[in-house]
Amino acid sequence: MRSVITVTNNGPDDATGVFISDLLPDGLVFIEANNENYDATTGVWYIGDLANGGTVTLTITARINSTGNVTNFVNVTGKEFDHDKTNNNDNVTVEIPKEVDLSVNKTVNNENPYNGDEIIYEIVISNNGVDNATNVIVSDNLPNGLIYISSDASKGSYNATTGLWTVGDLAVGETVKLTITVLVNKSGNLTNNVSVNSTEHDLNYTDNNDSVVIDVIPVADLVVDKEANQDVIYVGDEVIFIITITNNGPNDAENVIALDKLPEGLEFVSSNASKGTYDFETGIWDIGNLTVGETVTLIITTIAQKEGIIVNNVSVNSTTVDLNMTNNFANATVEANEVIVPSDDSSQSSKLGLSQNKNNLLNSGIGIRSRGGIFQGNGTDKFRI
Repeated sequence: MRSVITVTNNGPDDATGVFISDLLPDGLVFIEANNENYDATTGVWYIGDLANGGTVTLTITARINSTGNVTNFVNVTGKEFDHDKTNNNDNVTVEIPKEVDLSVNKTVNNENPYNGDEIIYEIVISNNGVDNATNVIVSDNLPNGLIYISSDASKGSYNATTGLWTVGDLAVGETVKLTITVLVNKSGNLTNNVSVNSTEHDLNYTDNNDSVVIDVIPVADLVVDKEANQDVIYVGDEVIFIITITNNGPNDAENVIALDKLPEGLEFVSSNASKGTYDFETGIWDIGNLTVGETVTLIITTIAQKEGIIVNNVSVNSTTVDLNMTNNFANATVEANEVIVPSDDSSQSSKLGLSQNKNNLLNSGIGIRSRGGIFQGNGTDKFRI
């Protein structure tokens, strides 16, 4: 701070031996004066002679090193009789506010979480002086995409609704900490800001703010289901498989691919996809992107070519992260039975004579059903011709 002292001789005579006394009080540290005749140790500025009507000025520069009210007194004296001493003294009181240097540092335990993860923010507040800080308030309002779960403050309390951490008083050198646990429910970059203030003047506001940016990885939960239109069949029968895929989110799934390679024993007939295309030779169903909640279906028609248990598997994946792979696989099982061909001594007919006795079978009520070269009676037996 700078103090300017002005001395004037209002006469009627010249003044001799003039000097002033201005000893800096505690709280002010002398730096310099614009007149070499000022002695900072004694506080005396020797002026000497001052003519009637003459004016002289002294400027003192000092550094403030305390808080509160600081009063600086000054007095002027000369050799001659001064008929009005009421204006020989003056003073200035400076109110020096308390000063603090609050700093905030914010970190997160995971900068690249998945959508749906829990993460923990840590906020550390320090008072680097020079005075104690009062009514310390920290603002940390969670951005859209973060859901508050819990918090733990080493001092004061945090209100998740207002985003305010009321710390209270903070002594010089004291450090306090707040942890906030949140649920991530949005993908992309999320910025969480924090700031700290108090009643006192802060010497350095550059460290009163901080922020943390997290890059949330999108997640999709793909679910596949598969079923056959019948469980027990005969060789030569038609079997239809229905594959259903759903994206349960929380994000869209990109570049979705399902793999359904027909096993040995099934002959491909046709397919019908509600979205994308199916290649029966590779078994790849190229779906594309699936929005949250979207469901697609693939119907594959086949013919059973051999006897036995036939298991048809399907799997689904995408370029979007899937944290639950337990529902990315499914299968459908069918049992293919061999067609029964009567021997030559059969009471119904022989293999060669079956076509000649069709009318007899129809008239007897047994009935004949043709399917791919097979005639079936009303019972369970089938006969190939």
